[in-house]
Amino acid sequence: MILKALTLENFKGFREPVRVKFAPLTLLFGPNNAGKSSIVQALMYAREVLERNNCDSGQTQLGGDIVDLGGFQNLVYGHDLNRVIRMRFELDLSDIELPRHIDWVKEFGSGVGIEEFADKRKEEIFDSIDEFLSKTSDIWVEIHIGCFKPTQFDASAKPTVQRYLVGRGVSDVYAEISLREDGTTAITKLSFGKSPFGYTCLREDGTPVGDYELLELFDGLIGDGSVPVAPDKALRLRLHGTAIPEIGKLLDFSPSVWMSIDKEGKKEGLFHNRAFEEERLKDLLTRFITGPAELLQQALQNSVYVSPFREMPPRHYQPARSPDTKRWANGLAAWDLLLLEERTFAKQVNNWLTDQKKFNSGYSIDVRHYRELEIDSDIYKDLTDEEPKTDLDLTSVRSTLLNLAEGRRLSIRDHRSGISLFPQDLGVGISQLIPVIVAALHTTSGIVAIEEPESNIHPAFQVVLGDLFITQANSNPDVMFLVETHSEHLMLRCLRRIRETTEEEIPAGAPSLRPDDVAVHFVSRNEQGSRIDAIHIDVDGDFTDPWPSGFFRERAKELFG
Repeated sequence: MILKALTLENFKGFREPVRVKFAPLTLLFGPNNAGKSSIVQALMYAREVLERNNCDSGQTQLGGDIVDLGGFQNLVYGHDLNRVIRMRFELDLSDIELPRHIDWVKEFGSGVGIEEFADKRKEEIFDSIDEFLSKTSDIWVEIHIGCFKPTQFDASAKPTVQRYLVGRGVSDVYAEISLREDGTTAITKLSFGKSPFGYTCLREDGTPVGDYELLELFDGLIGDGSVPVAPDKALRLRLHGTAIPEIGKLLDFSPSVWMSIDKEGKKEGLFHNRAFEEERLKDLLTRFITGPAELLQQALQNSVYVSPFREMPPRHYQPARSPDTKRWANGLAAWDLLLLEERTFAKQVNNWLTDQKKFNSGYSIDVRHYRELEIDSDIYKDLTDEEPKTDLDLTSVRSTLLNLAEGRRLSIRDHRSGISLFPQDLGVGISQLIPVIVAALHTTSGIVAIEEPESNIHPAFQVVLGDLFITQANSNPDVMFLVETHSEHLMLRCLRRIRETTEEEIPAGAPSLRPDDVAVHFVSRNEQGSRIDAIHIDVDGDFTDPWPSGFFRERAKELFG
């Protein structure tokens, strides 16, 4: 699970900074319109920004036709265009290598060595950066989105990424890309002040460099006392109107970056071998600066969102021709998968639907494969003739049948009556449950965001939803379940599994759960905006924090007056 936490500021109802810590199973509780959905929508918005540089998003790749974000003005707190949305994503990269964008052997040959082109000092820095990147684990990516006027004569303010930052800890910023007033973009900070590389760059006078800008790093790389051309000492990128580079590609620097002034005042290139050394440095800096954002983007691309408005497929339903993430929002992607995947996947779904220790619903998915043969065709007449032909060419018949288009038809088998039904013939509950099961079983990496999985589902099924999410989170460490729910029953099942795990009394076939594997957040709203309270759980399956007023108290009121 790559995403550890999310901090939001000036996003929808969240005015002040709020931090949501994630776990393999993250549950969001709270009253209606408090801001629970805003957390899911922040992930939708982040994907649009990272993947398409779309800061004025309406419909999204993740939300499909169900969610319309309404653009930046609708997303910024109070619809105040003078405010800046801040989003920080804390990442766990301990088991993931930051992406590389150049195959050095392929590009330059197996015999290439940096020592052929550079001095020992430069090689030490390259090795130090490589070593640091390979050990980078906890890191955060932060983006600031606000309105920007391209020129003083342009009255239209366009939402864009104004700052992109990478850092560690609470406030250690290692890299920053900024959008400047003239619309140009530059790396304005690359700070290795505490020398995490195990190497200290020195100025000309021999003093160590603390927080320094990238061009000063270049001086350290060269070690020849060259003077950068750029007077403002910010590393220009070939971007305009945004502070976020194209994720997944090498940083594109302005040509002046690679030049310096020698002692005679002549302009010259910084590197002995420009093709090799520039590309190597760009690759290293790209990995460090935008590599974490690329991994975050991949996690968001692998994610699915299942809304509370799950459609029932029509009779004689035919799946989409190609997978479409947007169709998860209305639940139809689940029915697509059941028709298009191998039969083994439907068996997995049926195991959860029919097992007595799971949902025990009495229904199962039945996917039939067929080929249609026209009754007026010669082969149909030959096969159905009352007097079969003795000279029938079976090889030709077989070839004809195999060349017929294959179709698939999905139905729901009622085990009590033994008949097959279409989803429309069932109650709403089963048709609402199936997309949740399919999303949970099919997703092996990224985020599974589900709103109100308990919608129209009996309490006996709601507790099993807890086991479904716990089981899949245990089986897929790269998946995070982000569930917005009002279900007390789902929560109680999680508490029970924690208690059973601690007491080593887990029933056969039931999943284990530890307090660190689940995060519970209560979202509420007051005059200052939305807020988030973490509700912690101990090893006995008890809450160690009180629930805010007005939730889970209704049951007590009804029972005890």
